[in-house]
Order: sequence, then structure tokens, then C-alpha cells
Amino acid sequence: MPRVLQVNTPDGTQSLVVRDLLAMRAAGQRAAVTAIIRMVRDLKASGRDSRYALPLKGLPLWELKTRSRGGEKGGARVYFFWRVDGVPVLCGAEVKDDDEASRHLLMEALRAYRDYTAKRQEEGNGGEE
Repeated sequence: MPRVLQVNTPDGTQSLVVRDLLAMRAAGQRAAVTAIIRMVRDLKASGRDSRYALPLKGLPLWELKTRSRGGEKGGARVYFFWRVDGVPVLCGAEVKDDDEASRHLLMEALRAYRDYTAKRQEEGNGGEE
């Protein structure tokens, strides 16, 4: 079964997605937490063929979104990018009523992607996918 990686918080104490899921649970958004777990399981099982996975226009990021491709109603989403080897790296999660992504979470995900590409360049592997 393919694997899924996660980006840690700056202090390294937990993954960004776990941080976000714990906040959702504390806010009583259990349905969103359940939807996110279901989407991540589908991503792990199906990879790029996940029914929830969609690329974000103009960015090297993707999102798992419950409303994508005829999915369930709701605004649960997970932001991630693909490593060169095809492994998805989860960078954050949220639940929203509108269709706009959280700027803060997108910036965290972009930072994680840039860190990944910079590390690849330092290792001599190139940064482009």
C-alpha cells in the first residue's frame, strides 16, 4: 500500500494535519474530521487517482476536497504536494463553508514544498517534479 507523509509543525511536536484535526475536533467538527480521515485513506489507497484529489491552479499544490468530483457536500479539505517519487506530503487541513482556501494554510504548504525542493537541490537531485 502506498504511503503518505506529513509535514511537522515548526517546533516538530506534531504534524500540521494532526494539529488541524485536533482543533476541528475541539471545535465540535467531528463530521469534518471523519471526512478528512476518509479522504486521506482514499489518497493512500488510490494515489493520483483519488476521487478527492484536485490540483490547485497556478500552484504546485493539490487538495483533497469533499466537494470534488461529485463527492459529499461540505467544505473539508487537506492541502498537499507530490514528491518526485509519487508520495503525497500532507501540509494542512481545514473545514470551511465557502470555497476559498485559507491563505495561512496555503502559505504553510508552499513553504513546505519550497523546503522540499531546496533540499532536493542541495542533494543534487534537482527541485522540479
